[in-house]
Amino acid sequence: MVTTGRGRVSVQRVGPTLRADPRRTILRPFLPGAELVSVGLSRAESVIGRVLSLSDEEVSQTLPPLVRSLSARHPEARAVFDEHADQADLEAGRLTPERRELLGAFLTQEYAVEAAAILNPSIVPHPDQSGLAADELRFVLTVRAIGEGHISSLEFRTGVVGGQGQVRMDAVGPQLVRPSVSAEGWPADYLRHAVRAAGGDVRGLAALADGSDAATGTGRTLTTEQVDAVLQRLQRDGAAPDLLHQVRLAVESRYVARFRADSTVAERVLFPVSSAERSGVEDVRLVPFAEDGSLPTEYRGTYTAYDGAVVTSHLLSTTDFRTFTASRLFGPAARDKGMALFPRRVSGQLLSVARRDREALVLGTSPDGDWWDDLGLLQRPRRAWEAVQLGTAAPPLATSEGWLVITHGVGAVRHYALGAMLLDVDDPLRVRGVLTEPLLVPTEEERIGYVPNVVYTCGALLHGDLLVMPYACSDAFIRFAVLPLEPLLDRLRRSPSR
Repeated sequence: MVTTGRGRVSVQRVGPTLRADPRRTILRPFLPGAELVSVGLSRAESVIGRVLSLSDEEVSQTLPPLVRSLSARHPEARAVFDEHADQADLEAGRLTPERRELLGAFLTQEYAVEAAAILNPSIVPHPDQSGLAADELRFVLTVRAIGEGHISSLEFRTGVVGGQGQVRMDAVGPQLVRPSVSAEGWPADYLRHAVRAAGGDVRGLAALADGSDAATGTGRTLTTEQVDAVLQRLQRDGAAPDLLHQVRLAVESRYVARFRADSTVAERVLFPVSSAERSGVEDVRLVPFAEDGSLPTEYRGTYTAYDGAVVTSHLLSTTDFRTFTASRLFGPAARDKGMALFPRRVSGQLLSVARRDREALVLGTSPDGDWWDDLGLLQRPRRAWEAVQLGTAAPPLATSEGWLVITHGVGAVRHYALGAMLLDVDDPLRVRGVLTEPLLVPTEEERIGYVPNVVYTCGALLHGDLLVMPYACSDAFIRFAVLPLEPLLDRLRRSPSR
């Protein structure tokens, strides 16, 4: 609770509590033996051999009941089995369709996406606002789901917030749908940024299929063949193996994911795709982005890709929550976790709030949305409740008084709290106010969970004169907070700027 000169900013907890549901599963590839971290040796060859030695009768007795047991949750199970059979790398035509499907079943795992927790939500207005009362707003919630092995994926929820801040969630159902994934071209500048970020010289980045220069080919989209040609040129020019590896990772990190048209938003899940994401897609911070400051034309969100050792900042974009494009972000202001985008250009610039060395918040800028430079310092940790760590939480929100940014701080005994700061609307490097005390701290109930003593959010939205903020409790479940906007802005106007 924040005190102001005109009264109090009362943070009200409302609506449902969202908890993990281990019934929501996907079918994913499985390599026998690789699930054992301490050993990590594949036993696929011996398992495949045993499946191939099964009699036709054993195949006919095993496959149908297996498919029946999965059909309610995964009607596409047989197609998935057939796809996963390709992992066996057997000659086409060697197996009957039934044996091939059964082989694929042995190379498949049913994975509970939410087995451990759901957490760290962001929230944006839904693109479809039809059929609502005048004071209602439909929203899309992005949710980080954690399953076996602490692998994080991205899920979605939909719901409605009313005029008084009451929240109701739509049903999600037990089914989860994965997208088809493809690589469909790389902007020339994206490849140039990848080489630059890896420490390479972009001046020699030439020898594309048509002989033009990728280093200056702004606006061009490169094919797979052209990207391969660039990589071959880099190798011929003596590029270090690590540089080539980093560029290949960036190339692999750009992909398009398409969901079936008959799936609902709340059925869709983005499970890690690229090598950079193999241990998790974490903490999406989605904003409704308007290029010219009018109506939003696209949803853009930063997220953290984790490969088990290294974290990198990535971008997710969509216009309809059915087709998504993912890509790597580069540059000094994209090197740490917690990057958050502004929802429109400011004075012609793309901007972000980013974190520097987990010690400070900085303003980032980009000419194209891929490469981000550091414009300057916004805030350093100064108070007890943020002395361990200061970072972003929700992306900036445009208000009548400036850009409202929800932050997070970490204090003693690793207690998390949410704070806020206000940036000038035209010059966001000018900090107009920073809360000296937390905006939200965990209650006794909220501090118990997977990671105790934590409240955290990746998004908030404005609905009338209310700030609506979903937040995670102790990395275990999600609740909603609603507070009046004007008292918060008044408190920020009266607070010190640093």
